[in-house]
Amino acid sequence: MLDEASNILDYLPISRSPVEDDYIKYLWGNFERLATSDDDLAESFSATAFHLLFMLAVQYKALRIAEELPAEYDRCFTLFRPKRDAVKALKPSTVFDLSLLPERTLFDLFKLSGINASCLTNCKKIVDRRNNEFMHATGNKPTNVDQHISHCLNQLGGIQTCFTTYNDKIAKSWGDELETGEEIPEFVGLRLYQTRLTRADFASGDLERVFSFGL
Repeated sequence: MLDEASNILDYLPISRSPVEDDYIKYLWGNFERLATSDDDLAESFSATAFHLLFMLAVQYKALRIAEELPAEYDRCFTLFRPKRDAVKALKPSTVFDLSLLPERTLFDLFKLSGINASCLTNCKKIVDRRNNEFMHATGNKPTNVDQHISHCLNQLGGIQTCFTTYNDKIAKSWGDELETGEEIPEFVGLRLYQTRLTRADFASGDLERVFSFGL
């Protein structure tokens, strides 16, 4: 389980703020401890930590949409009347601002990037299962944690395919900026934080072809 689950880290930014990095380490550390415990009850609770990592990865992708398509993002919320403490989600400046949106609403943002209808449905099923099985006092206990992890990773892979066009645009821009003789790892390293790129972003398209060295 742990080996497959570690693939979630490929969908989180390579470079992040200290606060973001601390939170990711906190979630992964708790997942790891629970998932490797000899106590079956502890292992079942690992699904909660993993789900938070999954949603954080989704929020990073949604933040990229808000930055890449600001006008379209705004139109998504024309009729949305958030509570006072959720207003930040309308103009997100950090990945955590997007946690203020209902999770199902968050997935609908990927329609702007052409998400596959089946992937969108499956993402919402993951949220529904989380709500029904292990985030409310329903009397249910988390089961099939391995299956939950696989489902989350599969849907992240589906969301990832929506970003090929965006990533190719970044690769083209970098290609125009890159000077002859400039070292690619250093060039890329200076731009990772601003772009919020993940290892999964460098696994396909022009980013993989030209800029994936050493990542």
